[in-house]
Amino acid sequence: KDFKEYNTFQDFFSRHLQVGARTVDPLVLTNPSSLTSPCDGTIKSCGEIDEDGQIGFIKGQNFSLQQFMTGEAGSKDQHLYQKKVLDTFHAQNTTDEKGNKPRRLGYCVIYLGLGDYHRFHAPADIDFTNRRHIAGACFPVKDSFCENHPGVLNRNERVVLEGNWQGRYFSYSPVGAFNVGSIKVGFDPELDTNQLFHQAFSSVEDKTYTP
Repeated sequence: KDFKEYNTFQDFFSRHLQVGARTVDPLVLTNPSSLTSPCDGTIKSCGEIDEDGQIGFIKGQNFSLQQFMTGEAGSKDQHLYQKKVLDTFHAQNTTDEKGNKPRRLGYCVIYLGLGDYHRFHAPADIDFTNRRHIAGACFPVKDSFCENHPGVLNRNERVVLEGNWQGRYFSYSPVGAFNVGSIKVGFDPELDTNQLFHQAFSSVEDKTYTP
């Protein structure tokens, strides 16, 4: 509907999709190994994660997967990253006994523009087991800002959801930005984001989900 019909920016950003506005490819519904887009945005980069753990964002800029997923560098976080990500990388990039091609650890960065629908959804039937809430800033994430301010995604507030999909490790991380700092997860009502107190002290909060 017309933008003027919304009372606040929050109402506009959190609007629901009209029925039939975004249809899912039937292949995804019948093939459990397929993924669908989790949001109404633009793919900024996608590919395979290398052993250095660098992810492409915009032209000429990468960001550290370790810092993105853990928040603060430290011995505990280093261990978590090693166990959950690097071990997965090595396991999924090793040919099995039958000589089958290795699984790859990939990534996809999707940007939500100002006028995009800002709700996000699971791209498949994923069993989420835990999450890490990393408090931070809410800088703009548009190209013109990020080109002059490297590392924005590792400085903004974010929620790192981890779990399993088709017997494989899967991580899904919504990131806050300017004017859209709140992150809501439907199955986790305790999640409390975009709080000035948390941002001031760069807090990190972990939670394990009970099956």
